[in-house]
Amino acid sequence: GRIVDPFYADALIGQGKADLVSMGRALWADPDLPQKAMEGRIDQIRPCIGCNQGCRRKLDRCCLMNPRTGREKEMAILPAEHPKRVFVIGGGPAGMELAVVAKKRGHHVILAEKSSQLGGNFRLGSIPPKREGIKNGLQFFEREIRRLGVEVELEKTIKPEDVKKYQADEVVWASGGDPIIPPIAGVEQNHVVLAEDVLLQRKAVGSRIVIIGGGMVGCELADFLSGQGKSVVLVEMLASIAFHFDPPSSFFLRERLRKQKVDIWTSWTVTQILKDKVTVEKEGEEKTLGPVDSVVLAVGYKPSVREKMEATPYKIRVVGDASKPGDALEAILQGAKVGREI
Repeated sequence: GRIVDPFYADALIGQGKADLVSMGRALWADPDLPQKAMEGRIDQIRPCIGCNQGCRRKLDRCCLMNPRTGREKEMAILPAEHPKRVFVIGGGPAGMELAVVAKKRGHHVILAEKSSQLGGNFRLGSIPPKREGIKNGLQFFEREIRRLGVEVELEKTIKPEDVKKYQADEVVWASGGDPIIPPIAGVEQNHVVLAEDVLLQRKAVGSRIVIIGGGMVGCELADFLSGQGKSVVLVEMLASIAFHFDPPSSFFLRERLRKQKVDIWTSWTVTQILKDKVTVEKEGEEKTLGPVDSVVLAVGYKPSVREKMEATPYKIRVVGDASKPGDALEAILQGAKVGREI
């Protein structure tokens, strides 16, 4: 398993360890991998990132990195009849895929990103343990954007009045979602921080931490912080954690959380955050967790605010978390579809 690199596969044969190497998921991500390898186009190989999100589905099997998998006929990339100026606001997975597809079709594409790097939540997802493969996917998009000549503007926050100067024929809003701040008493205190700020090292946390939210972000953050030797309590209001993970990933994640002694509280709701403790409630029963140095919010995202942008005379197409928060598979698929529609 996980033989996804043509150099590694070639080395196995060269060393006499194998007579034949057969790849599975790597060819879902890029069926042209052998051809590209023979032609020396290694950097153009769309990599399998080992996410298991699309290929493990029982129905509608697909690939996060390659939206064409299983949809080859309907998702063909055809030249645009009338090339346009396409302005994409947001350089996350949806925006990057859209920019690549639109550029391949012959459009002039401008991609604006408010941070200093492309990637959005895709970059965020590459930080926790066992998610290093996501970095390969991110690097692929960055290479393709450069190779194709997409015009990129980093550290660029776009306001409604800025759109006009780009003289775009099509404007796409792909700026991602905004973190949800739950209405919990005490949530405004300085020791309460967002999961993304912790992963990106924008905010420091203490040694005793309560994470609110047991979805993908909360669980991977618990893995990340407990692996550093911190004491972590994970609180989830639903009956289980890691509900968005595929079964194998969920199993190994739970094993790491168990070994790293993460204290998991399911079916409990946080009712109040105090200076050094947190109160939780379940079916009328209340308990106190503490002492606590830091509280981290990982309860998900909501569509980014774009009311002012919609007031512009432009038709705004919305993709990714800016439309409806989901995962990278959904975001990249949306970007791929809109890139073909323009």
